[in-house]
Amino acid sequence: MISPWIENGSVTEYVENQRNADYYGLCTQLSRAINYLHTNGVIHGDIKGDNVLVSNEGIVKVMDFGVSIMAQLRLEFTHTGVGRGTERWQAPEILRRKTDSTKEGDIYALGMTIIEIYTHDRPYGDTDIGHDERCEIIAGTRRPGRPWRLPFDSRGTAFWALLQRCWSGDRTARPTIDEIYKQLARG
Repeated sequence: MISPWIENGSVTEYVENQRNADYYGLCTQLSRAINYLHTNGVIHGDIKGDNVLVSNEGIVKVMDFGVSIMAQLRLEFTHTGVGRGTERWQAPEILRRKTDSTKEGDIYALGMTIIEIYTHDRPYGDTDIGHDERCEIIAGTRRPGRPWRLPFDSRGTAFWALLQRCWSGDRTARPTIDEIYKQLARG
């Protein structure tokens, strides 16, 4: 697959380099892109900041469909863990190997990617995750803290509550991508 050169790089590079980046707008665009995928039967399976680019026009572009699942068909490329994604962004049920990539797993990873956008750092920071923390993540009881860049106004508080639901240890309790996109689009 060939794609155009994206000068801004990944969404995390973009927010790092753009002082006036519209975090909320980027998250809204990202949720719209994931909504499009899910509506068309595509599960991405590896949503993370490195797989989200920002064009010169400020448009979010989702890439790296190497572990995606399309209408129940797996596309196997070079990943040995097809359908598994990247660990820090993975839902607990995927880490426990109870399932491969799912829409609910994409929702969990989307929430982690949003944290990445707001913190300019990968989920749980740049340090190694210890055994106890890893056990809490796998159990679905450990979640990232609220980023200081997320405003403490009514919109920011509602957004934070939505993110908390994205990380539910019970995948059936996570919001749908349609629900996420509609809430973000309303502002």
